[in-house]
Amino acid sequence: MVPDVKPNSSSGPPSKDKIKTGEKRTGGTQVVPQSPEAEGDLIAQISTLQQQLHSSHEREKNLQKELTKAQRGLTAAQPKEANIAG
Repeated sequence: MVPDVKPNSSSGPPSKDKIKTGEKRTGGTQVVPQSPEAEGDLIAQISTLQQQLHSSHEREKNLQKELTKAQRGLTAAQPKEANIAG
């Protein structure tokens, strides 16, 4: 049996139950916090998620560059190997 693991609040966004606490739904995806503290928490969460998204995009870009470089190296090495075998 696997024990339930609760994520650390600083490692990711809180659960939906926690987000819904103290908020009024206005329809669609808009949410109006009931207190300034709740609004500040949401703004902090959004900021953190934006930073994580930006970091992910940068990592993806760097991995794409590495992949392209590795593929070029493979393509360049193939003709050399063909000449050695012949």
